[in-house]
Amino acid sequence: MLHYDLKANVRQVKGMGDMQRIFSNRSFRMHAGIYRNGSKLIAKILVLVCTAMIWVMSSMMIEVNLTHPLAIAASSSVIKVQDSLDTDNKDFSGQSLVQLELSGTDLGDADFSDADLRGAVFNGVNLRGANLQRADLSDAIMYVTNLTDADLTDANLNSTMLLMSRLKNTKIEGADFTYSAIDREQLFDLCKRASGTNPITGADTRESLEC
Repeated sequence: MLHYDLKANVRQVKGMGDMQRIFSNRSFRMHAGIYRNGSKLIAKILVLVCTAMIWVMSSMMIEVNLTHPLAIAASSSVIKVQDSLDTDNKDFSGQSLVQLELSGTDLGDADFSDADLRGAVFNGVNLRGANLQRADLSDAIMYVTNLTDADLTDANLNSTMLLMSRLKNTKIEGADFTYSAIDREQLFDLCKRASGTNPITGADTRESLEC
């Protein structure tokens, strides 16, 4: 490694003349230049490394977001499915909508009665007053979804995720919530009006909620 012993030379300094000779020394100037250029090079390398790390982390975040169930509605496949769905009609009764993916859609008062919605993803969807009687919502994800005044009578919500969703005044007679994920506050509210038995799975609504 190149090195210039400045301290050893300074100890021999007897006056300003000697000091000037040290700093005018060609070897000193050369090595000082090397250190300055080396510092600039290191700084550039650090910038490149940081930029590369940010790019890699961003790529990883994008990949996670596109595959994570809670954010899957942001992917291109979601947009494609949503565009192919006639949301103006709002009559989806009896339809096969397995793994349907919707994000931020207004489906208030829509009719999903007897619809097959297994594995569907509703991300921030408005289902206020929607008819979901006897709908199969098993393994579905209903995240930040408004189900206020919706009708889930005899619906199958086995292993359905309902986190951060609103279920105020939702009709749940005969609904099966076995293994479903529900916020504690919402769960307490549901248990106040839980009743009936699901005609398909045979599950008692209160027991499925573990009230």
